[in-house]
Amino acid sequence: MKIVVLDKMNFLADFPKMSFDCNWQEFQTSRPDQVLERLSGAQIAVTHKTVLNESHFSKLPDLKLITTNSTGYNTIDEKAAARYGIVVCNVQDWCTNAVVEHVLGFIFSLKRNILPYHLDIRSGLWNDSGTGSYALLHPPKGEIAGSTLGIIGYGNLGRLLKQKATGLGMKVLISDRKGVQSTRKGYVAFTEVITKSDIIVLLAPLNDDTYKMIAAQELVQMKPSTILINCGRGGLVDETDLANALIDNIIPGAGIDVFEQEPPRQDNPLMTYTGNNLLISSHVAFSSLESIACNTNQIVNNIEQYHLGSPSRVVNRHML
Repeated sequence: MKIVVLDKMNFLADFPKMSFDCNWQEFQTSRPDQVLERLSGAQIAVTHKTVLNESHFSKLPDLKLITTNSTGYNTIDEKAAARYGIVVCNVQDWCTNAVVEHVLGFIFSLKRNILPYHLDIRSGLWNDSGTGSYALLHPPKGEIAGSTLGIIGYGNLGRLLKQKATGLGMKVLISDRKGVQSTRKGYVAFTEVITKSDIIVLLAPLNDDTYKMIAAQELVQMKPSTILINCGRGGLVDETDLANALIDNIIPGAGIDVFEQEPPRQDNPLMTYTGNNLLISSHVAFSSLESIACNTNQIVNNIEQYHLGSPSRVVNRHML
């Protein structure tokens, strides 16, 4: 059996040896014009974000399984794969705790002014202030305990975040889908979350309904003390509008782990914004030693289970 990893550079751990004999091949990257040649004769493709669609499947009669190392699989046409009898698997619930910890890290840093104080003290402002044993260099913000957290996107991540936020003494609002006429039990209207939350966390998937769901119209409805966290997908936020909201002090801070284009261009408004109330990271909320190990183990399990005739985490099962 031939197994091909098309973009190993996007996998953060090496794979253990399979329990069965196979021809395992790894490529650090694969250009679009290299995909067909590399998958020729392969039964299994392993990928992160390589585009795979009907133009490939129609020319790869041996291909039977595609497994990705992400929960999202938008670069793989799973419907076309099903038409050719190709199973598509993903990884699931492998980094939930890591992402939620990243969200909480953003919240604590922004609410407690950690980065501004770090930069100011490093630059000598404490010594220059002449205030002695402490220096209140920035206006205090409200405590996390007792604040209202709005969660937009209530899957596994949202549920764990609610649990941890409740443990910190926060009130939690769960947003229903934007634009719906009536809300489901346990949810509140999207506009209520926008207007009443002290902290808004985006954990929603990206689709036509959620694209730029946070833009100028939503930002101006937020409290002047609201901070915005996006650890969902970059396209959920209009990045120009968010940068303008920070410049105009419409909201006091934001934490962004994802961008619409990754890596972002240097002229992206969030990249050119120089305020220390914007925290950015490079789509790494998922990354912990535990989550990376879990990711690798699930990919191996997808392959092993397929070899045994009972594939797991199949996203196109109902189409096959």
